[in-house]
Amino acid sequence: MTTDTLLEPGVSLALARRRDQQVSKLSYELRLDVAADPAAPVTGQLTLLVWLNDPSDALILDYASKPEQTSKLLIINGESYTLSLSNEHLVIPASLLRAGENVITTDFVCAEAAVKRTPDLTYSLFVPANARFAFPCLDQPSLRARFTLTARLPEGWTLLTNAAPGTPTLPLPTYLMAFVAGRLSKYSTPEGFTFYYPEARPVALADLDHATRLMAYAYQWMTDYTCIACPFDKKDVVLIPGMRYGGMEHPGCVYFKTERIITSADADDKAHYRQRNALIHEWVHLWLGDLVTLRWFGDVWLKEALANWATDKIVASLPQGGEDMDSLNRRRKAATLHFREQRGGHEVVRRLANLNQAAGLYDAIIYQQAPFAFKHLERLMGGPLFRQALHLFITRHALGCASWSELRAACEEVAPAAGIDFDHFEREWLYSTHLPEALQAL
Repeated sequence: MTTDTLLEPGVSLALARRRDQQVSKLSYELRLDVAADPAAPVTGQLTLLVWLNDPSDALILDYASKPEQTSKLLIINGESYTLSLSNEHLVIPASLLRAGENVITTDFVCAEAAVKRTPDLTYSLFVPANARFAFPCLDQPSLRARFTLTARLPEGWTLLTNAAPGTPTLPLPTYLMAFVAGRLSKYSTPEGFTFYYPEARPVALADLDHATRLMAYAYQWMTDYTCIACPFDKKDVVLIPGMRYGGMEHPGCVYFKTERIITSADADDKAHYRQRNALIHEWVHLWLGDLVTLRWFGDVWLKEALANWATDKIVASLPQGGEDMDSLNRRRKAATLHFREQRGGHEVVRRLANLNQAAGLYDAIIYQQAPFAFKHLERLMGGPLFRQALHLFITRHALGCASWSELRAACEEVAPAAGIDFDHFEREWLYSTHLPEALQAL
């Protein structure tokens, strides 16, 4: 496939597959400049190290710059070049590349699609594929990289990111990289969690203590259940007023929408349910989504379904403020039926040709219906064997990428004599537009 055919806006599956073969290792060094004026864009400088297996093809970087920025000056292996943007990409000719390490430096301007600015706070939000709106990168989940971030900030501001500023992260995909800057209040708990929130938006410490109890319980439960110590040991929590999502599982810099976890005195049952689930769900993702990342966002159902499957198990086991599994199942089934009545059903596993369409995959089918697939599979295999398979899946692919096929392989490996027809399971639970019979009967 020629370079020109890969230059459609967004990140096509064909482009991602080519870069999977082309690139062996990545690291990003980002130096941000953040002005106090929230109307001013965040700018910065990038040093990108790319190790190439084969330099015979052009290297395509993703960069959805503003329309007025039609070209970029890059320094590639010590030489200066001006390259034109083409459909949200920068194409580095093969003649400028070499096998092994390549060093690329340039400046960048972050667009609002990737970096949000309010009078109180500046924060990135790259999920599912918006890092390319911030800086030139290889914006696909299969290419994990180490990120080192520093910033020039107004006096009195704090910078947060996945690791301590100036320290390389563990390998992460671009969508899990995060940074926050602003005038922040800080509250640390004995359990090792540190909350940050805008000084201008104070919160009650009792609410943070309540959140800590749920997060700490989930963290310990996942450690015990998987028998895997999470390598992301920095437990920073950022409360963001008005954030688009209820939470986001950036390791070392977990976001929560303030209004989702700080409930009012007269909050109803639904609000408490959503608060509890959000606080647990995002920490489950450290194992199921962060430690093992999806290879392509067509597999987003896998990390969300596993996270909600585990969330329900954790909620049902809470010593206080929990809920029995039958009640949790009724909630998820009702949400599934409501969605299907309003918008119709579709397969759990869907094809995704381009990451610019990935946001459309997030719906009640993957969040509410798909967890039942793993509840059913756990019943078929038996709890101990399913737990063993999940442990094998995580350890085998830790700090890497995997998909359903790898989890299926782990299940088949630990339960070869169980007589489970995995092809039938897939047809019924993953590739059918109909509601599975076992779920109808609940």
